[in-house]
Amino acid sequence: LELWEMSGCIEIRGMDLDDLSLLPSALRAIDRMMGFYRMKGVDIVRLREIMKVDPESIDDSTRAILEESGYHYINGFFAKGRIVTTTLKDWEIISYVLRKQRAVQGHKFRNAWDAILARGYIRNDSELVTRVEDKTPIKNVVERYELIKTALCPRHIGYTTVEQASVYKALRDDPLTEDEKIVLDIIERRMPINKKKVIEDSPIY
Repeated sequence: LELWEMSGCIEIRGMDLDDLSLLPSALRAIDRMMGFYRMKGVDIVRLREIMKVDPESIDDSTRAILEESGYHYINGFFAKGRIVTTTLKDWEIISYVLRKQRAVQGHKFRNAWDAILARGYIRNDSELVTRVEDKTPIKNVVERYELIKTALCPRHIGYTTVEQASVYKALRDDPLTEDEKIVLDIIERRMPINKKKVIEDSPIY
């Protein structure tokens, strides 16, 4: 096996066997090996090549062995672990996002107070119109619920309760550790940058 420990999964880039009949026992050995990696928080293994054959080109009998062992074909490789196999169409993704954002009829908050309890804050009239069924203006909402205007987290300005405002203040005032400062410096100097690149460039291990 050519095995690499990646961020979030174990990748087997090559698997060479004396005979294809050994594949089931090899897969069982991989299952036992993954017991170790699961203790490290990694529970997904993916196969990039089997006996010098790419996953998309393997024969039906090999594919059947992999599927019987719990592997799924995904984007050019076979993977096993805690994998969500459901796929969504573009319109389904957009619909899901809008529902989660409470931006469609039938999924909006009943009133501003429900929105504040769920989200921690509200920002302006536009947000009320988008997410709340009750059309009370923001000015009246602020007066009714005795909200205060403050910096939130992320650093937007919005209205929230006194209790929640103290939480946001504590978050903003919490000093960064030296490691956090190093990571933030890497991100700020090299944006846009992905998580993998941040880890590679960071001196922290």
